[in-house]
Amino acid sequence: MPDSWPSAFEKIMRAHLPRLDPAAPLTATLRPADQGVDSLALVSLLLELEEEFDVPVPDDALLDLHSVDVGQLAALMGCAGNALGEAEVGR
Repeated sequence: MPDSWPSAFEKIMRAHLPRLDPAAPLTATLRPADQGVDSLALVSLLLELEEEFDVPVPDDALLDLHSVDVGQLAALMGCAGNALGEAEVGR
């Protein structure tokens, strides 16, 4: 079953993942840090997602940003697809 989330989530993610091939799927296990996204850019990404989905990001979610993946971000925003289930940032 493919990962699914709102188009706004995918658009924001892809805008913050410049190394990701536009033809490549955006998968739940993809880690922004592995795509060259640094800590400051991750905070910017979280702020944009927070604004778009009107979901406050808890301070403790910022503690382990280097290991967060797309599925965890989707779950944090409440827009994870059925295949993703609940995910916890920094697990």
